[in-house]
Amino acid sequence: MKFAKIVFWLAGTWGVLMLTPLYFMFQQIGRIHPPIITHPEYYYGFIGVALAWQLAFLVIGADPARLRPMMIPAIFEKCSFAAAAFALGAQGRMPQEILISGGIDLLFVRVISPCVFSKQTPRPTTLLIHEAQSALEMRDALPAPILLFSGGAPFDGDLLLMAKSVNKVILLGNVGKDPEIKSTTSGIAVANFSIATSERFKDKDGNWQDRTEWHNLVAFQRVAEIVRDYVKKGNKLYIEGSLRTS
Repeated sequence: MKFAKIVFWLAGTWGVLMLTPLYFMFQQIGRIHPPIITHPEYYYGFIGVALAWQLAFLVIGADPARLRPMMIPAIFEKCSFAAAAFALGAQGRMPQEILISGGIDLLFVRVISPCVFSKQTPRPTTLLIHEAQSALEMRDALPAPILLFSGGAPFDGDLLLMAKSVNKVILLGNVGKDPEIKSTTSGIAVANFSIATSERFKDKDGNWQDRTEWHNLVAFQRVAEIVRDYVKKGNKLYIEGSLRTS
């Protein structure tokens, strides 16, 4: 979506630069392209609506992946003006410079349409689970504790805190359901979701068995926003993080 971001920023900036001066050209427009405008409410109303759409283009450009549905009415806005401009131009009722503006709008539609209607396959996302800023926020945000260990009894929590060791977990699995997004009392974004990991092993009779484990995960701040925008049920994720207990 980086290409779409650039295109929408260019379109919005271009539109603001072209439309804003019209607020101060009411009398001049009537002299350059007679007859004199007799309904100023239509004139200023058109400029206001058109400028609002330029601001919408800039907003879409800030986060095109999240605001992708808004690209459809944006394309319609461009197409409707271009169609009117060329229809009036064919009748000799439209100045040449306005026809050029209609052509620029059609060029915008041609460039951005593939970004709107193409089906993109989500790529695996690498997540680094961030800590909350306080123990209280961590306690409120985290689900039930998860302990992963290899053989024997799980490690005692106090022993883990005292030991000079590494607390790092790597998971590769599929998302079980759409993430749950919320915020802490201090406004920190928090994403709760789970993934399933599977392993294949032989039982005591020598038969192959599949075992699935579910892992509850929490992402904070910027990573939580990435989870909100891109992670959906069924996505395969590669995750790096650490274990925390509430």
